[in-house]
Amino acid sequence: MVRNIDRKREHSTFELSPEMARAYEKTRRIFSDSEFSLHEIDFIRAHGQENVAADMSIVERMAADFKTRDTPEKEKLKRIADISEAMILTQAKSGKWFGDVSIFKTSAYDDYINGTDMILEWFTPEEGSRVLALAVDVTFSVESIEKKLTAIKIEIDNDELGSLKYFRDNRGNFVGIRNNIPRIVVGVSEPVIEELADLWVREEHKALDEHPIQILFLDEMVAQLQFMRKYALKKGKTAAVGVYDQVLQTLVPIREKKLNLRKRTLLRDGVATEIAIDAQKVFCA
Repeated sequence: MVRNIDRKREHSTFELSPEMARAYEKTRRIFSDSEFSLHEIDFIRAHGQENVAADMSIVERMAADFKTRDTPEKEKLKRIADISEAMILTQAKSGKWFGDVSIFKTSAYDDYINGTDMILEWFTPEEGSRVLALAVDVTFSVESIEKKLTAIKIEIDNDELGSLKYFRDNRGNFVGIRNNIPRIVVGVSEPVIEELADLWVREEHKALDEHPIQILFLDEMVAQLQFMRKYALKKGKTAAVGVYDQVLQTLVPIREKKLNLRKRTLLRDGVATEIAIDAQKVFCA
């Protein structure tokens, strides 16, 4: 029953609502802005012009292939996911949704090849750099969510966590390939994204800064990292356990400071519930 709650609220057409259409136009501007997004063309010095050009050609071919297989429903869901990412990007920066974090939309190459939509980095001189990669899902598809989580499970089994070819830190100290990155899946359903998009387009900053969605995302992050750490420990993957410990040491205190934002209504969100169920099934079965 819980999984079906928000299905009834979905739009019957494959067109975005007027509010979401405006949010999508804002999203396109944000994705083109180097303040929020990483672009392959900016890494020529790190990887070489030929290498970057070859990667961009791969992206073009993959994008064209996906386009031929897109349905109106898939296209709508992709735009909703993009809007969700853009709101997370801007609110993580301006509203401190995840504490004092640097956050970027990944390059198209790392999106297609390495299955990562966003990268978060926390840095202090005492603890150094701690990085977390996010994949965003806005569907109720068990197959879609399980596929992403299973890919992460395989990374743990192989003792090689996620990798980004096009990475730079917020301090300008490192540009290039970043390895051993823990990855997780986050998401909520379309009605919640629509509510946020309306606030976002109208620039209701206070409402966004205090919105309970941030604690829901933090709940998703912490729960998955705990499941993954437990699985890595069971498999004897000590390096992965250490990485998960570091990120949890950063995220858990941030989450605790925001517990007052939790609202019971959001706990019933269908997509968030599906992600939680599938994460427990993949890593704890």
